[in-house]
Amino acid sequence: MADTIITALRDNPLSDVVNITDASYPADPAGTSANHSYFENNVHNYLAILGKHALPSRTFEVSQAYAGLGDPFFETVYAAYQQATGTSSSNKLLIKIKSKGSSYTEALTLNQSGHITFKGETEYTSVLSGAITITAGVHIFINVGFNNNITVSGGTAIFINCTQLNGVFTQSGGSTVILSDCRSWGFIGVSGNSNTLFIENMKAIKVGTGGNILNSINLDSGMTGGVYVLSNVRLEGLLSNAGGLTVEESQLKENATSRPAY
Repeated sequence: MADTIITALRDNPLSDVVNITDASYPADPAGTSANHSYFENNVHNYLAILGKHALPSRTFEVSQAYAGLGDPFFETVYAAYQQATGTSSSNKLLIKIKSKGSSYTEALTLNQSGHITFKGETEYTSVLSGAITITAGVHIFINVGFNNNITVSGGTAIFINCTQLNGVFTQSGGSTVILSDCRSWGFIGVSGNSNTLFIENMKAIKVGTGGNILNSINLDSGMTGGVYVLSNVRLEGLLSNAGGLTVEESQLKENATSRPAY
């Protein structure tokens, strides 16, 4: 219904839009926050639907076109992240990253202990080109492209239908990482003990540099403990497991042909 009302407001002349009138309420609304409660209690139903549609709860939106609009609309991902404060898995928040002609260039340090999902429109148009560092909390990325290094040293990081076109991916600190249904990813280096790493349905993982020029995944020697699961994974190099960790493998393809750059 909200979509129908928005379409009518966009396409019809004011005289044809039924019941667009000021609501009657006792107090002057000047200075009142236009939040969910305000629209629910004070505004005509037609406008209430528009307001709630434009300002959904627990949702923040990022676009370069949102400069100056304020909460919950932000020009940068970091500004949205600063406002998206959550403390537990029962306080889940969503940051929508709109398409941008180039990329979002800011580097991000994600250290909140909450539960935050970043959702792009596509992994080729919602692209983060600054380095990403994750040290705590639960951070989930869906349909987001990455064009730089990603470092996970704590908390839980989940990447679904994402793409890392440049940079490398490193994991440490007993963190948890899930990489699922990603088309292209950088070299993966894992160090430290008691990490959890699930890599599922990965189309191509690139090789590293230096001592890892032949490797797509390197599990450092001396590592102990942890859970490592590779399922339907295509490597452009090798899996290096010098420490002899137990790795659950299913449909692992090594030395696969490199995918074209794009």
